[in-house]
Amino acid sequence: MPHVISNPSAEFIQSRNERIRGIYEYWDSKRQGRRMPSRADIDPVEIPEYLSNVILVDVFY
Repeated sequence: MPHVISNPSAEFIQSRNERIRGIYEYWDSKRQGRRMPSRADIDPVEIPEYLSNVILVDVFY
């Protein structure tokens, strides 16, 4: 099973390439302190440069 980082440090994110940092920063800003943003929080129009590498998943629990 791959290692999953649930709360990456600033150092980890800064060590990633620009695209990963960019999408993480967008995702993190949409979380608003929650574990993950809701689907309604993500607007594909706001992230056109990442759409070729993004999969949106609705999680119901």
